[in-house]
Amino acid sequence: MRTPIKKTVTVRRIMLALFMATSLSGFAQVQDTLYVYKAGTLSSKLAVADVDSITFIPPAKSTNKEINNFIYSLAVNDYSFISLAAQAIATNGNEFDAAKAIGTNRLFIDTLYASNFIPLLLVDKYKNTGELSTALITYNFYNPCDTSKIVSTNKYTLITTDYDAMGTSTGLPGQYDYFSPTIDPTFYIPIWLKINNPYAKLNDIKLIRYKYLFTPTITQRATVFQFNGTNWEVYNSTKQTTANFRLKNGKWIVSNIFSEKFLKDFGSFKPVIVIGTYSWTWSSYGIVGNAYMKGPTETWLVSPEIDLKDRVNPTLTFDHAVNYGTGLPVTDLASVYISTNYSTDVTNATWEKLNFIFPTTYSWTFLSSGKIDLSAYINKKITVGFKYVSDTSMCLAWEIKNVNLFDQY
Repeated sequence: MRTPIKKTVTVRRIMLALFMATSLSGFAQVQDTLYVYKAGTLSSKLAVADVDSITFIPPAKSTNKEINNFIYSLAVNDYSFISLAAQAIATNGNEFDAAKAIGTNRLFIDTLYASNFIPLLLVDKYKNTGELSTALITYNFYNPCDTSKIVSTNKYTLITTDYDAMGTSTGLPGQYDYFSPTIDPTFYIPIWLKINNPYAKLNDIKLIRYKYLFTPTITQRATVFQFNGTNWEVYNSTKQTTANFRLKNGKWIVSNIFSEKFLKDFGSFKPVIVIGTYSWTWSSYGIVGNAYMKGPTETWLVSPEIDLKDRVNPTLTFDHAVNYGTGLPVTDLASVYISTNYSTDVTNATWEKLNFIFPTTYSWTFLSSGKIDLSAYINKKITVGFKYVSDTSMCLAWEIKNVNLFDQY
């Protein structure tokens, strides 16, 4: 019996899904048959038993890719694409549920999810772009108001005279002193807030409790309202935010490493008292350190841990204002530090002091700290600490807002 002559086949090995959609060549084995494609077209079928060896040649890499700067806002179908791609790589049930929620809700609930999952879309959408290309992506982000951080003076329960002030005629809140599906609290309360808060500032927050009839039961509900500079409106938990990504070694990496604007409270930062009883306070224009007449003080404002893995040129910036600093050692009283071993106690951590720009004259006018180079901390996890110090003879006022850490390029 004659021994069959086996063939040596040279093919290009790439993803089967690309064969019919592109002009690429490759092969796929389905059971006992080897399918060979050339320029996206099936050229031959061979029985696997008749093939002696296969030489795999990877697809040629483009050497002519341009550097691009993309600007894009995620559309509905993009959230679905990201959701499915994220579900495919989920390693447990919690990750799978979080990935599925992205497609269902069309938003991200965590900046970490956005920085990890948006690249799944970018690598598909911008296949032929070159290294160092950037993509400025706008997406929906869920940022609910933490009502536990609203100070008690900004929480209020409506009383009879408040309902009456909104009108006592039929169909108005003061008729029976409650709201209902036909008497909308989100219409009447903002008007009442504007009348009763004539000096409201941009982004001021109020939590209002009120009675609500949903037949046959009257319950107490609460809604958070925010001042937009002109009117009060229901606090919007879904906001559009942007992230800047850069292509590095074939991977899209988010350039926005960390951001805290202190819009409604201390945000992700934690105030820590080391000496005295005074601590930082929040206002609509930023975080304030001003221990005038408070005695000896040392208080810190500490960030969460920030990971600088795979970063190229991490840079810290913030806006600040210094007042009442004339004749004082300002750089000792208002300072910023970095730690790589902070856990829970600022006094047990090792801190390195940073240099930044101070004002030459003192007022309530904000200026930028300038770009603070953090390249010495690449591939490390860091904590940023703002330190405010004062005593009975030396006390300045320091305001801080818009803390940003990004990959500068």
